[in-house]
Amino acid sequence: MTHIEKRNFPRFAFTAEAMLAIMMPQETFTPLAIRSVVSDISLTGLQLKTYQLGKNDYLELIKRVHFAKVAFDFPDMEESVQVHASIVWVDYHDRSNEDQAHCLLGLKFERFLGASEELLRKGLEGVSSPAPGSLKAPEGKKLR
Repeated sequence: MTHIEKRNFPRFAFTAEAMLAIMMPQETFTPLAIRSVVSDISLTGLQLKTYQLGKNDYLELIKRVHFAKVAFDFPDMEESVQVHASIVWVDYHDRSNEDQAHCLLGLKFERFLGASEELLRKGLEGVSSPAPGSLKAPEGKKLR
């Protein structure tokens, strides 16, 4: 059985701009705000890609579990999905012929804020079609 077959909830591939705030203890828990892109999502977590984390940030992240807050929008929804999550895996990629250096992060949802859980369920209904959607987070969205 593959790891995909073991999943309780299917993942859906799509693209959405997101704001990620990582709680870093050495920064006295001041969130490190990072622009990122959601590349897949399920009811229990998502994968993000960012170009804003360097090799040293990656090395710090893999030392221990870090907590974060992520916010993103689905099309045709006025409210953003906002959720606290734990970063469960991090994968750093040096510059390649196809892409510049970037970091992939796997997040597990821990606590939804406001009506975000219902927004996530409704949003997943819209992206469950075979063709991935393209989503863009509005400018100026701040994590609270």
